[in-house]
Amino acid sequence: LDLPEVAAPLRRLLLEQKCCDLHEKGHTQAAQEVFEEIAAEEPQPSTQDLESLVEAVMFQDRDRHAVLERVDSLLPELPPRRLPELLWQAVRY
Repeated sequence: LDLPEVAAPLRRLLLEQKCCDLHEKGHTQAAQEVFEEIAAEEPQPSTQDLESLVEAVMFQDRDRHAVLERVDSLLPELPPRRLPELLWQAVRY
């Protein structure tokens, strides 16, 4: 398992989800701060990069099951029940 290879896309996915959740709840300032955090991870983003980022964050399928499938696709094969246990630990901390 190459942790840096998995951690960066997983972190971005979770930040995108957090940004969407905050925006949907009307917390636009907090959503903007999370969006800026995502954008800051891009090396010198152009206007086109930022537009693509907005599209990725706001218009992707945000169904919880779809997000879980995306998380699952980023992680290596785990024994059954281990993924939900690890995700629960991540949410708690």
